[in-house]
Amino acid sequence: MPAIAKDSRTLAAGISTPATPAEVNIAYLDAPRPTLDSVSDTVLYDIFYESGTQAGGYMVALENMARRHGDDRSARLWAERRRAMMDERDEVRPFDRGAQIAFKIKWDRMGKEMSHALHQGTASFLGTVSA
Repeated sequence: MPAIAKDSRTLAAGISTPATPAEVNIAYLDAPRPTLDSVSDTVLYDIFYESGTQAGGYMVALENMARRHGDDRSARLWAERRRAMMDERDEVRPFDRGAQIAFKIKWDRMGKEMSHALHQGTASFLGTVSA
């Protein structure tokens, strides 16, 4: 049963109305979550790539924070670190599942550390974020 049965029956007629709570099938919420090992190559590559994008975004934010605080050295180092991470990402082949999973885990860990640094307002803590 689709999540919004009412819409799927009326879509062909060009009519779309919101489903009532009784019509929404939420059984999928209890379904087991897929693991990185179980998703298709295409989905894994997308997840891996997006993880790099998020990590790169944190690095840009830290670079900008360092610049705002007049710390040009840290800003340059964050920019260099982001370029190195993007080069790493570009070197991973689309079907190298092991490398994709390893880098995703690494970048997610780094992202958490960088997020914490952003919330603390410390952009010059380069030694505390794992590489």
